[in-house]
Amino acid sequence: MTEAEKLIEELGTLMGKTDAQSLQRIDEISYWFRDNHSPENVALMEKFLSEGIIRYTSELDSLYLQKKVNDIRLDVSWREVANKYMHKPAEWLHERIDGFRRNGTIAEPMTKEELEMLKNGLLDLSDRIRRVAESL
Repeated sequence: MTEAEKLIEELGTLMGKTDAQSLQRIDEISYWFRDNHSPENVALMEKFLSEGIIRYTSELDSLYLQKKVNDIRLDVSWREVANKYMHKPAEWLHERIDGFRRNGTIAEPMTKEELEMLKNGLLDLSDRIRRVAESL
């Protein structure tokens, strides 16, 4: 493993930390990459940054979805929603709502089409519940 690869790996463990020691080490790593500017090192840093952006975008998408469904999260059978409306296993939907897979990796965010399927399924379910309530 090259020095640059080791530093990128270390940088990954420091991301998101705000204590003085971590911030100082992040600065030191930044200075190292500035002083050791090469096409290989630039490529490593670009890969690290793009993967980080994808990861954090996925986490934000998940937080957004969690916030949106929070009010009904415990009231809905997500297993039934996943199976009936999305034709997916319950685990798949739980991973998207939670943002993580069982093995701890980041779950892929839902596509626009999948979000539309979820929306339509919840709307159908709400209509069915309303019809039952009104018939009482």
